[in-house]
Amino acid sequence: MRNRKLIVILICCLLAFVFVSSGISKVLWNHDFERSLAMYRITMSDFTSKWIRILLPCSELIIAVLLLVASLRKCALWLVAILLTSFTTAQLWAMWHGWRIACGCFGPLLESDVGACSVARNIALIMLAFLCLWIMREPICQDDMHEC
Repeated sequence: MRNRKLIVILICCLLAFVFVSSGISKVLWNHDFERSLAMYRITMSDFTSKWIRILLPCSELIIAVLLLVASLRKCALWLVAILLTSFTTAQLWAMWHGWRIACGCFGPLLESDVGACSVARNIALIMLAFLCLWIMREPICQDDMHEC
């Protein structure tokens, strides 16, 4: 039982670190994020673009915090899976069209172009989220009446 709980905690800490790093980099280097967002060639108004540049980093930071709260962990893991699936879909779309785009995930902290490595990284993170959800499918505690 303790091993399952430890695995979930470690994976959630890793995912929280990834989301904090990504969210903070988007806040600190918002102009770079704006440029990366524009390269996906998604038609949107300046108003919509501005709100995405505000809401996405905030969402990443909130998800990071939720991952660290045991009672909200399942919800946070689903949000991780949904958000990373949407990022991966956008990256695959860009690759399909042959667009050379800066990933924009971590700003200048980890500059890389969208490609097989960024897609593989996202898929690995999605798989970690689903692994946690699978481990958490049954109560981790001996006492099923409360959350550990």
